[in-house]
Amino acid sequence: MRRLIIAATFTLAGIGSAQALDCAAFIRSHGEASRGQFQCGFDQYNDAVIQQARVCAGQLGEAKIKSNLMAGMKRFDASEKRIGHKAACQKVLRDYPDFVRP
Repeated sequence: MRRLIIAATFTLAGIGSAQALDCAAFIRSHGEASRGQFQCGFDQYNDAVIQQARVCAGQLGEAKIKSNLMAGMKRFDASEKRIGHKAACQKVLRDYPDFVRP
């Protein structure tokens, strides 16, 4: 069964323009948080994160976006393998409170 994804808007403290942001690091974080969202069944993902990822995509290009997004997803997978599913889900909530919520 597919879960309904609810776009939410949270405050992204410290996120300004893409020029002031390390887009590669942001995209890795986005990859980890979004993997956590789907693997853990979280319903809310900040629409501002998605919008910022689009801005970064324009700066980094497709190949760099893909590699950084995959690196973030793999970071979640490695964490899940190392500390277990439930702990990895809690880690995503703790590490990315402005990105994803249950």
